[in-house]
Amino acid sequence: MAGENDGFNGSTIAFAGATLGGLRSLEFSESGPKVNVTASGDSTTTYRTGVPDPQLVATFVGGLPSTGADIGDQAALTILWEDATTDGAVTPAIVVDRGTSGSMDGEITSTITFANGAADL
Repeated sequence: MAGENDGFNGSTIAFAGATLGGLRSLEFSESGPKVNVTASGDSTTTYRTGVPDPQLVATFVGGLPSTGADIGDQAALTILWEDATTDGAVTPAIVVDRGTSGSMDGEITSTITFANGAADL
């Protein structure tokens, strides 16, 4: 690595035969919906957490790939860090959201949101 804190620079994502490069950012989040389990005799509302819903949002420079990252596409997703290490595959990952934006005199950026896909039923 060129510097101590730049291991992200030059990283890519491999998904469905496409390599998403020029990454600006990766954001992982996980939420669990709250489930109301209040009993009729309880004096306050009580909750449990439902099934977690992890997502990975990748923002990169340029337009969306012409193939390999359409809404509903499922494949293994692997993060290939610049320092030649990888973060394990999410298998299968599914594309749930995507978009492109740009502004005058600025760069074009695209965002793809991945979630856990369902195994073949």
